[in-house]
Amino acid sequence: MKQAREVQVVEICASADAAAAAARVADVAAWLRRHGVVAESEAKVRDERPAGDRILALVEQTGANLIVAGAWGHSRMREWVLGGVTQALLNRSQSWLLFSH
Repeated sequence: MKQAREVQVVEICASADAAAAAARVADVAAWLRRHGVVAESEAKVRDERPAGDRILALVEQTGANLIVAGAWGHSRMREWVLGGVTQALLNRSQSWLLFSH
C-alpha cells in the first residue's frame, strides 16, 4: 500500500449511520497515513444500487486496481434475495481482490 499513489477507504452505509461510518473510515485512513500510506476516506450513503454494484462503480470511476475487503458468508437464501457484496466482487470485478474474513 505504501507504493500506491492513493488508497481510498470507503464504507457504504445507511444515511442514519453516516457520521459513525465517516468516523470509522477516517480512523482507518489515519492509521494508514501514520504508516506511510497516502490514504483518504469517505462514507457513502446507500442508494438504490446494491452495495457491490456501488463499489464496482467506484472502482471503475477511480481506476483502482486492487480492492481490499472483508468477506462474510451468508445463507444462500439471503444472498439470493438481498445479493452479496463478496459474491458481486468475486463474480464481476476486473481488479485484483484481497479478502479477509
